[in-house]
Amino acid sequence: MKLGLSLLSTYRGALMGVAIIWVMLHHLTYPDIPILKHVMEIGYGGVDIFLFLSGFGLYFSLSKSGGGNLLAQYCKIL
Repeated sequence: MKLGLSLLSTYRGALMGVAIIWVMLHHLTYPDIPILKHVMEIGYGGVDIFLFLSGFGLYFSLSKSGGGNLLAQYCKIL
């Protein structure tokens, strides 16, 4: 399991880029290519993947830094 999480963390930026392209394809006019048409019809999946990877990156960052005093650190900034 640890190998999967580190692999996901390693390629998170590339996966987020694919998700962004997927959403952009969804907003284009539908071409006559059947496989692209199917991918473009379900473009909202790219948003789900992007949000999941963003949350995973936030969790991974907080777990590295401890994250227990996040509210205290935020109050110090203000």
